[in-house]
Amino acid sequence: GWLLRNGTAALRDGALVVTPDAGGKARPFLTLNGLDLPGPVTVRLRVRAARAGSGTLSWRSKGSADFAPGQVATFTIPASAEWRDVEVALPVEGNLLHLRLHASDAGAWPEIQTITLQGKNGAQRVWRFGGPG
Repeated sequence: GWLLRNGTAALRDGALVVTPDAGGKARPFLTLNGLDLPGPVTVRLRVRAARAGSGTLSWRSKGSADFAPGQVATFTIPASAEWRDVEVALPVEGNLLHLRLHASDAGAWPEIQTITLQGKNGAQRVWRFGGPG
């Protein structure tokens, strides 16, 4: 269900690998629509990155026509040759409908093994990109 904008995606060595469009001026991002997950929501990313960076998650809640400026969470991506878990708390009010993941501030995306969204009362959605998660 994830869509990639401004880049290409491939599955390689048990992970999702994102490559920015050549000469592209816009940063690539993953987007997921059609959710109906009760907030607040915790996002867990299992990543591996050659260099540290930061990313953002922005969201749209039920009843919102657009992504509000205050609905953005920033997170750190650690540099590691091993898989690392990154957890981001999203203070979603109501139900999460639409999510955008910008996982690089420097153009080099981390490899992503899994993405887990967990809402209020334990409601959960998991995407595994070839790894055990």
